[in-house]
Amino acid sequence: MLKKVFSTKFFLNIRSFLELYQWKKNFKSLQSSTRQGTILATKQQTFLIGSTIGGNLNTLALDLVLAFALKDRGHRVDFALCGGGFDACMYAELNKFDSLQDFLNDGMNRLCKNCSVTGKQVLGFTDIPVISLSPKASTAYRSDFDEIAKSGAKRFLGLGTDSLDDEYITILDKFKSATVQFSNSIQEALVKKKYDVVIAHHGIYVPQALYQKYAMELNTKFVSWAQGYRKGTYIFSWNDTYHRELIKPFKELNPLNSDQLSTIKQYLDSRDIGENDWIRFGTTSKKDSLDIPTDWSKPSAVLLTNVSWDAQLHYESRLFENMHDWILQTIKWFIANPDCNLVIRIHPAEMTGKIKSREPVVKFINHHFTNLPANIRVIEPLDQVSTYSLLERSNLVIIFGTKAGIEASAIGKPLLIAGEAWSRNKGIGIEPNSATEYFEFLRQFKENHNSLFRDQRRGIEVAYHYFFRKLISIRSIKPLSFYPYARPQLNKDWHEKDKGLFSVIKSLEDGTEFEFIN
Repeated sequence: MLKKVFSTKFFLNIRSFLELYQWKKNFKSLQSSTRQGTILATKQQTFLIGSTIGGNLNTLALDLVLAFALKDRGHRVDFALCGGGFDACMYAELNKFDSLQDFLNDGMNRLCKNCSVTGKQVLGFTDIPVISLSPKASTAYRSDFDEIAKSGAKRFLGLGTDSLDDEYITILDKFKSATVQFSNSIQEALVKKKYDVVIAHHGIYVPQALYQKYAMELNTKFVSWAQGYRKGTYIFSWNDTYHRELIKPFKELNPLNSDQLSTIKQYLDSRDIGENDWIRFGTTSKKDSLDIPTDWSKPSAVLLTNVSWDAQLHYESRLFENMHDWILQTIKWFIANPDCNLVIRIHPAEMTGKIKSREPVVKFINHHFTNLPANIRVIEPLDQVSTYSLLERSNLVIIFGTKAGIEASAIGKPLLIAGEAWSRNKGIGIEPNSATEYFEFLRQFKENHNSLFRDQRRGIEVAYHYFFRKLISIRSIKPLSFYPYARPQLNKDWHEKDKGLFSVIKSLEDGTEFEFIN
């Protein structure tokens, strides 16, 4: 009850007000300090930080830390903020409106007012030049805007598939219009002043994806960033989003020393309840997990889904039409092979994520199968069952795009990859290139699951590389357990006390790969 009360708009506004007071004190102290002891960069560069969404304090926190650190090194930094008036954007989520009709009636007016005021207030604490974006005269909608507009509409609605119903078409039209509006404004900003590097959060939705699109067209370097899973960590990518970058093969990985092995094993153990994470979705630990009525003496596979809308945006399927088709065909195979078990773990974030899925996987399964046989079990998002307890008992883990594939390999489980998961191209999983190959591997699983490929040593090395080299810890951000989850706390000695941030700034200056090596 208390959690519900303190999540109301009134208390969120009070918390935001108090948080901004802390930010103002921090910025005032920082701007009055000198660069004593700071070594300036050898080459001055110009950076544009396309923060845009002023109401997202978690995004502003890192953007401002980057801006101050770059300025402290002698670089010129501009900030782009939305001045309001656009038809839609990433900040627009259905859960921020009383209803879909509320959004359709009033549009972005209420959301825009609060968002733009917050952004102006925060940047008003600083001396960073601000470019205010406003809707420009429309040009024709381009076909290469489709991915941007559709991803925004699906995320807004929490839907995973293209729909022909009036609701989806109406929202898609809003995001198409917004894509054109932002396109004109962002393109003008990038053309008007030549930047060496453009930085934008996420890099997929409206408007962040447009920074990447126009930076690439203008031969300007682009960097996207996102929060990592570990508290206080971030991931950065050159000229792409981290979703697509991490599908590519990692470079050759060195064997881990004893300290690194201990670090990654302790962290993976903590993932059970996410005690060291600020992004977590599961609600049940292994010790509290209920048993499920399954004969684990049979060959048993655990299938891990993604949230529907997230999977279709980020992870393509080279084997099946989409994630839903993969689930459907896999269930049919296990129905035809009752001597093997299939446990389907529906992603908890369908219900515990900020954007709840309006296309539940269990509804899809129930629509196609009235009664599943005893060898197939479906674990729903809020069931008191630990995903990690299921992984430990399984003989095979089957995934579409979930990051849990990395963890499955690290505990020595065979990993069958059906989508464009981060586990692909890493040497840790079974990677069929067709549906025929996929079912051939299921046949091998049925005959002798111990014969399936697995490489736990490599899995642990990949897990360490991802969680501790690619996810860079930035001490100038204080992770909080309440909104906003990130607070900027940069001080004048950041270059000595925050080695992770210094490595990021050096990569931004030199154009080198973003990773942190102690």
